[in-house]
Amino acid sequence: MFFVIVESNITVYDRQLVPVMNGIAEAYENAVNSYTRRSILSIVAPKINFSIIQSFIPNITYYRFVAARLHATRAGSGALIERPPRVVCRFEPAQVQHFIDFILSNYVCTDIPFGERTLTLSDGTKLHVPDTIRNYDSTRIIMQYYKYTTEYFPGFSVLQESSLFKILSECKASTRRAVSGLNYFAANGSEAFDRIIELINDLNIDANERSRLVNNIRKGKQYLKTDFKTNVARTSSVPDHCICFSLSDPTSNAFSMSCSDHKHDQVCSECFYLAQALQDSSQAIENSINDEEEVKRTMYKFTLAYDAIQAWKSHQLRSVNQDLGRECILDVLGEDTIYLNLDFAM
Repeated sequence: MFFVIVESNITVYDRQLVPVMNGIAEAYENAVNSYTRRSILSIVAPKINFSIIQSFIPNITYYRFVAARLHATRAGSGALIERPPRVVCRFEPAQVQHFIDFILSNYVCTDIPFGERTLTLSDGTKLHVPDTIRNYDSTRIIMQYYKYTTEYFPGFSVLQESSLFKILSECKASTRRAVSGLNYFAANGSEAFDRIIELINDLNIDANERSRLVNNIRKGKQYLKTDFKTNVARTSSVPDHCICFSLSDPTSNAFSMSCSDHKHDQVCSECFYLAQALQDSSQAIENSINDEEEVKRTMYKFTLAYDAIQAWKSHQLRSVNQDLGRECILDVLGEDTIYLNLDFAM
């Protein structure tokens, strides 16, 4: 194969080169994928320069030309390499199962005695499952899941937020808009935080200080409402999270349990910030009011709110403890036995 340049802008090809290149160009255009095109192009790319090949294959790029030469060097001219099929796995089944177990836990979902949903499987099978209520919105659930995994499953590879949102959208459930049943502890505790915020707003203090106190109280309310229950466990190195320690009666051996197998040598930052926010609010009330009688009246209101918050926190501990007991009963429940839940007079 050779060509002769007659003039500076005219190229004359050997009559044997033209049909060969036309065949290469036709095979190149008819190839089904880029790997086959590269293999075909590697037959002539090492022997002919780019400009000549471009005159027969106008849509070829210099990158593909260089890739064909590299293919000829590594695999041989015209060698067809079968690429193994690539399976893209967006997530592992264990990751999905881990998140499903979390959103079906008692901390996130609550079963209701009425209503059901129909799930249609890929093979057309329909499953009727009881309806559930999610206690939080999707964003809060994902935030709790990340925190829960970091604390209890360090090193576990979790899914991205977009995948978690997709799972939550596919796993249909209602979202709670109000407190359930006759849970006065939660209602009174939530109102207690609002009363403390009202007391802070009525104080004659700096605007920045008022904003700081109010924001800290709101953060404490959000923590007690959401993340606190996920941190509670039967035994924990954090005394505020330890059920055995917090619910034990120091005056009765029958209603107490020893924590001899673990130490309470850790502090929860969120629980500490909540206690600090309440203490700062109390000091602000005492320092900003000059009238002694007014201080007593305001502190009395603050004390009532403080006690309601502590009662709500204690109720959260008891709720988790009762849920653990319920799970133990369900694990050993026989097929001919029923379980009735009369908790909270519902």
